[in-house]
Amino acid sequence: MLSVEIIEEFEQYFAKMVPVAEAIGRECYLPEEKAAEYLAGLVSLSERYHLPFAPDLAILKAQMYQYTPDLGEKEKTGGKYDRKKKKQYLLNLLQQAKAYADDYFAGTRRLLEESSILLRKVAAVASAKGLAPGAGIEQLIEKMKQDEELFPALTSAIGTVGYSNMKCLLLRAVAEVTE
Repeated sequence: MLSVEIIEEFEQYFAKMVPVAEAIGRECYLPEEKAAEYLAGLVSLSERYHLPFAPDLAILKAQMYQYTPDLGEKEKTGGKYDRKKKKQYLLNLLQQAKAYADDYFAGTRRLLEESSILLRKVAAVASAKGLAPGAGIEQLIEKMKQDEELFPALTSAIGTVGYSNMKCLLLRAVAEVTE
């Protein structure tokens, strides 16, 4: 299972897509260079974590340079129309790149959300029992393992998302509950 931090790193990278898309939409110089730079970073990030959609992103990047306008429309050829079609093509490639990642992360996100809800409830119970205040996350987990009510929920979360993701989600849940 992917870690929460990896998914969040991709989400932060996708937040950078908005300015790139806006730059492509405006009359910018060489929009394919902006899109290619963005996709190159996305390919690099995907390769760093050995994600299976990295080759698909690399193919999208290659397709970006192979764009040719539709020559079947004789009456609508011209500089402005061709640039508009090329920009739309580039935006579609960026959208497709995001769709690859979203499809891959969808199942993990669902499991993380389910576990996050469970761990918020666990954190609330732990806080009501006086286990959460002042304890580090490791001490809190040890105290929860000792508790008959909290242990099954804790093991369920570990089984669903893994120990490191559970620890990260529990830390966030404790912060939400104690504030």
